[in-house]
Amino acid sequence: MRFKTLFLLLFSIIAVNLKAQVNIDAAKVLNEINNPADTVYNEYYNNRKTHYLNLSIGFFNSVDFAFSLANVNSVTGTPSPAINFDYNYGISSNISVGAFANYYRVNAQYTPNLSEIETILDKSLACSGDFFEIINCISNGVNEEITIKERLNVFTLGGKISYHKRFIPKLDTYLATYLGFSFNNRESIVESALEEYAADLLQQSSVEVPKFMYYVNGGARYYVTPNIGIYGELGYGNVHLVKLGCTYRF
Repeated sequence: MRFKTLFLLLFSIIAVNLKAQVNIDAAKVLNEINNPADTVYNEYYNNRKTHYLNLSIGFFNSVDFAFSLANVNSVTGTPSPAINFDYNYGISSNISVGAFANYYRVNAQYTPNLSEIETILDKSLACSGDFFEIINCISNGVNEEITIKERLNVFTLGGKISYHKRFIPKLDTYLATYLGFSFNNRESIVESALEEYAADLLQQSSVEVPKFMYYVNGGARYYVTPNIGIYGELGYGNVHLVKLGCTYRF
């Protein structure tokens, strides 16, 4: 009986000590979230004088890439996912600044019909012979599925600023603003009967690409380890609206 009483007393003392330690640790974590300082308790958040390298993939571009091909028709270009790389530096526990670069391309393809080809080409130059030979020449070109292909490579450079707020342990939540300038390189491929007249066609082709890029978003970054995190962003702008990526910090 005495042994049982002693055992219960010892068990009660251990339980009280464990509960007290858990309460102390929880209080420390909450205190560091609300009153950030560079200690072990906030190593999973944005910190002052800390560097962050982020690599992500962007999806769902909201821009309408309408290619006007040879002024005879307009087709919508399809943007690829974007590859994004950015660098952040923590100037405080709540603010980080940085720079970014991203790349994506837009593809469009168009097969004009016979009447549209007639508005593009001078038949006396495109085909020779009598009337029937000219018609046959043009028809053969159309039957070969004359195709105009366009590819737009878009590169963007810019800066960003983020505001970070701590709510949940190991989860860095933030709002960010991206501002940048886009450069584009256009490639055109004209096949079959139109190949000889590619230069004239390209002069008549156009597409509007945003030069000034903006993006405002909310994001959350979960740190798997103190140095490695995964994150997602959702926002509004004239670029890809959703980002999924990973972070390395040092």
